[in-house]
Amino acid sequence: MHPEYPRDPLPPLPRIPLLRWLRLYVDAWLDVLFPPRCAGCGAIGTLLCDTCRARFRPITAPYCWRCGQPLPEGTLCGPCARGRFVHLDMARAAAVYVPPLRSIVHTFKYRGNTRLAEPLAQYMARRVRREALDVDFIVPVPLHRDRQRQRGYNQAELLARGLGAAFDIPVETSVLARVRATPPQVTLGLRERMENVKGAFRCVEPARVAGKRVLLVDDVMTTGSTLEACAAALKEAGTAQVWGYTLARPPLS
Repeated sequence: MHPEYPRDPLPPLPRIPLLRWLRLYVDAWLDVLFPPRCAGCGAIGTLLCDTCRARFRPITAPYCWRCGQPLPEGTLCGPCARGRFVHLDMARAAAVYVPPLRSIVHTFKYRGNTRLAEPLAQYMARRVRREALDVDFIVPVPLHRDRQRQRGYNQAELLARGLGAAFDIPVETSVLARVRATPPQVTLGLRERMENVKGAFRCVEPARVAGKRVLLVDDVMTTGSTLEACAAALKEAGTAQVWGYTLARPPLS
């Protein structure tokens, strides 16, 4: 607690923007009236408890050096060995997409619990070193405008902003757009997913990405087709390098 303000539980107005101060104030009262519950186990008092966080399965070696897929052994997974990525230089994920993380992501993504972005982005930040993020800026994978209007937010953007704040890296949300709505990819295979998102993204500000190093951020990577389609649009606009980083990815099936 700041020594000049020993009795004030909130930061003083001159030190932070007014809107952020109001948000902190409202959140504090909401926590009193409606105590947060852990999205994993329902424990009262926190959005994500230490027990559930400890049950996350962080991705460690061995994994595919190109896409980050956990492997029983070796350095390159089958799809990457066959050249699945042409434009995406490298991708990594923080943890394996299994319970309890799977249900937590579902709550964050589909049930409007946007406050989960902060602890999840913090987890992502702890799983990657600052020197590994040698990029000029972060770009969240965009939603189509109709999907974002329906959901009310872009979960990838919320994670990107948390990651950007953790490492003091600018987040650019206007350079990449989803110009074509695509059907859900849940039931599609690798080739079908690649075709589904081909040409779905466009770089709308080429001058801002030319010669730059970009980190694409999303919540979950399955086959990497969405990241690859985004990277294709960025590389076409002159981006020098494109990496991908997601909160989670499924285990090797």
